[in-house]
Amino acid sequence: MNGLSGRIHLLRASPEELRGGPFDAVISNIQSMPLIRMSDAIVSKLRDEGRLALSGILVEQADEVCAEYEKKGLRLTGKKTAGEWVLLAFRK
Repeated sequence: MNGLSGRIHLLRASPEELRGGPFDAVISNIQSMPLIRMSDAIVSKLRDEGRLALSGILVEQADEVCAEYEKKGLRLTGKKTAGEWVLLAFRK
């Protein structure tokens, strides 16, 4: 509808399975502990100045996930809460 279908390609895979990259944007919707364990692999798939959206995070675990990704050099650019869940947005 927005005329971007020829410019956007969606891939579904774990970071280890994913070939190619780095990518402009990475989106993940899994729980906190896997996000922390896979942080190196996820960050490695993101290009410089790329954007990362992490969701599936419980409110009480958001600070721990945020700290892990900031330790990898990403900058938190947004946070959205819906009930007990949080989405964290980062920029590399």
